[in-house]
Amino acid sequence: MKNSTLFSIISTLFVSSKVLGGCFSEAYDYPCCDPSNTYAVYVDSAGKWGIENNEWCGIPEENLPTQDELNKCWSLRYNYPCCQNPTTKVRSVDSHGYWGIENNEWCGVPKDIENSYDCWSMILGYSCCKNEKAPVLYTDKFGTWGYENEKWCGIEKASFSTTTTTTTTTTTTTTTSTSTSTAIESDKPYCWSEELGYPCCTGNTNISYDDTGRWGYTHGEWCGIADILPGNWSVPTDLPPLEGGALKAQQYMDQLTVENPLDKDYAFTYPGIKKIKETYFSNFSESERPLNVILPPNYDENKKYPVLYLLHGVDADENNLIKERMGTLSIPADLANEQKAKEMIMVFPRVNVYKKGVENVTVAFSTEYLSGFDNFIEDLVGSIMPFIEQKYNVLTGRENTAIAGFSMGGRTALYIGYTRPDLFGYVGAFSPAFGLTPIKDSPVYPGLFPSEKDVKVSDADLTPLVTLINWGNIDDIVNPYPAIYHRILSDNNQPHIFIEVKGAHHNEKAFTVGLYNFVRTLFGQLDEE
Repeated sequence: MKNSTLFSIISTLFVSSKVLGGCFSEAYDYPCCDPSNTYAVYVDSAGKWGIENNEWCGIPEENLPTQDELNKCWSLRYNYPCCQNPTTKVRSVDSHGYWGIENNEWCGVPKDIENSYDCWSMILGYSCCKNEKAPVLYTDKFGTWGYENEKWCGIEKASFSTTTTTTTTTTTTTTTSTSTSTAIESDKPYCWSEELGYPCCTGNTNISYDDTGRWGYTHGEWCGIADILPGNWSVPTDLPPLEGGALKAQQYMDQLTVENPLDKDYAFTYPGIKKIKETYFSNFSESERPLNVILPPNYDENKKYPVLYLLHGVDADENNLIKERMGTLSIPADLANEQKAKEMIMVFPRVNVYKKGVENVTVAFSTEYLSGFDNFIEDLVGSIMPFIEQKYNVLTGRENTAIAGFSMGGRTALYIGYTRPDLFGYVGAFSPAFGLTPIKDSPVYPGLFPSEKDVKVSDADLTPLVTLINWGNIDDIVNPYPAIYHRILSDNNQPHIFIEVKGAHHNEKAFTVGLYNFVRTLFGQLDEE
């Protein structure tokens, strides 16, 4: 059964609620299903969807359950029965309800008999550790994680009462530019979906792609499409030698000693920093828009500072990245105090921006909503940067200007950094989302660059001095796109740093590792150590 994240991604295929006739799917150029041998795998506001002949199909209206039936058994909406045994364990939870397994089939646990699950990790889609000697590798807010049979698993406290301390794995993986092998190189195809609790699709089965191209559906369960990033891929060795600015960037980045994991908790506000809420006029939207500015401790109005622009992701705003748990209020200032980073001004804008008259855009993985992130380059260059440079004492030029972001903000930062390398000398993408390059047959994600081959600078002398991409290896939101971008940049001979954060989801654990190492590189700091 597919998790709620996958449901939300697939829902971008069906952005309208218009229904025509008994077979609603014809309105979306999809055929009707044969209800005698097809069951529902997804339901949205348009209707009930199945899969036949490797494509989506609509299940006719007369085959939908009645409201009375749904009131008694909510899972009928998804063509799964209700669990009959009151002792059935909850095996998974998504936005629709609690799921169990009976007779080798998923079933919906009625709300009046919701009960315990086998162990806490099953609620996140991971099995329980079977071996009582499974090593403790990581502890987060959910619980204690182990690793067995090449998969993450949850360690139940009741079974492991002797474990009293928190142990964090020190396994780190760093790939810098084109000089070392990729972290995901192996002697068999890389099955990224196994990290998320799903098998990889096999080549001799029917595979149905959803809008992101990441998932298939076969033998009654979801599977990851392994060939999206072949595991036997390695950094190309037949590329021409780097020259000019590209060589300079590579040599500069080679000086960084990556910290992963971090040995300090940065969820605090460093004494003396100053948070300022600003409002600027956007020439793009023809309206007043907010942003946040963070000034370093002992900010001197007679001194000029370099600038870092930090971009948030979807369903967020200019305030999300200045929460203490994200480390933005502590990492730059703390590193500067230790002489490991330059003092800097940080700017946190509201990224998604729309033309005048476009208001109250619904948050969704839709073309309309995501266009706000695509538009941001115009607002940043045309309005935000002039505003900051006019109001604050900032150093200008690409060597004094950095851009970075998280999730969709990371994807946007990559796009801006490689579109305007004349303005930005440092580019950071922390857990960057999909959509930088085209996704096959997707009307929602046409790609910011026309093709993978276009993700590069046209002038080697304008190669960003630093490009850093990182991700959490159990991130179930953007996986495996950060690794795909690493592969694209490597294939295009673009120097960069790639960091995989073990045990990190799409959260602050991954973000802070990326931010820490990125800030360490900014504005020529590595040349002074």
